[in-house]
Amino acid sequence: MFKIKGNGFALLTVIFILLVFTSIIVGLISTFSSSTKMAVYEKRYKQAFYIAEAGRAFGIKTLSNYSDFTQSMGFPITQNFNGGQFTLTTSNPQTKSITLNVLGTINLEGITYKREISSSVGLVWWGAANPYSIYSTNGGAGTTQIGNNAVINGDLYGFANINIGNNAVVNGSATSGGNITGGTVTGTRDSNAAAPVTPPTLDTSSYDADIAIAATYPAGNQTFSGAVNLGGNYYVHGNVTFGNSTAVSVTPPAKVVATGSVTVGNNVTFGDELHVIASGLITMGNNVVVGKNNLWYSSTSLTINNNGDLGVLTAEAGSVFISPGNVTLGNNVDFYGFIYSGGTLDIGENNIIGGNILTNFLSSVGNNTIISYNPSLVPGSDIQGLIGSEVIKITNWQEVY
Repeated sequence: MFKIKGNGFALLTVIFILLVFTSIIVGLISTFSSSTKMAVYEKRYKQAFYIAEAGRAFGIKTLSNYSDFTQSMGFPITQNFNGGQFTLTTSNPQTKSITLNVLGTINLEGITYKREISSSVGLVWWGAANPYSIYSTNGGAGTTQIGNNAVINGDLYGFANINIGNNAVVNGSATSGGNITGGTVTGTRDSNAAAPVTPPTLDTSSYDADIAIAATYPAGNQTFSGAVNLGGNYYVHGNVTFGNSTAVSVTPPAKVVATGSVTVGNNVTFGDELHVIASGLITMGNNVVVGKNNLWYSSTSLTINNNGDLGVLTAEAGSVFISPGNVTLGNNVDFYGFIYSGGTLDIGENNIIGGNILTNFLSSVGNNTIISYNPSLVPGSDIQGLIGSEVIKITNWQEVY
């Protein structure tokens, strides 16, 4: 019978141990190799994703040059970037919305790595993307005074110092290029800050063109009184007056253009969708009612006296009061829509305002006035002469694969 001596048993033990360790080492090498490959793959796919993100930024920049996404915009677009390339395509085009699809690819070591992302892109009113009840771009050494018990629902920005009165509240953030003192701010209070966004600017050329047409007509003033229906264009080479208690119905489109001033008496009512353009002052008396989707423009300044009901409150249907000069609102005014003042804006007491306000300098908001951010009350891109009034807004971002 064959017998294994002690030394032979030890040899078998050593061989067995070596086999076990070899198996472990081979397994570790295989695991390490697999992990290394996975890390490489992950890195390459991240590169493809970053290329796609760069393409998305390029696509959004391209789309920002258009106000109507149904027109030809040069898509599809393919460009090399950072060792790979991105390809941009679009789908579901609507006038103010579109889907942007981006494929990022990179080829390395004979393997193509891909990542695709998709975004819904929309053009929205500047104020819909930037929730400011009031945005004041300048003011020099002046101070904005927010009156006692005033309420601002939405964010507030002022280039100048802002003093918030007793029991006054900003239900949002308050940001200033100077100092902010007093009152209550429910959001962040940020003094000595840079302007947070770039607001729209006013190009008066289209209004100037209308006034130039009016100047070609025979000189003479125009007075409206009683019950009046306005439809079409009215060019007046002089002043326009709407007498006390005039009731103006409108058959749109309707536009009144004056080379001089426009004076609105007391207790006057205006229908919807009327445009009034004046080179001189526009002054409104007491108890004036202005319908929805009106536009009132003065090259000089706008003054609204007490107890007005302007831009009658209807969902998505405010009015526009706009001037490169000063705008003044009296007391007890209800205003719904958009106010633009290229000069100084003064807002009286006990007013209720909904929409957006954009001004060079906000001088004051009177006691007990309530101003609420509501972009649905602003006509947005339809505001004549407002440049940069639409901005890109991204929704529904997703990685396809």
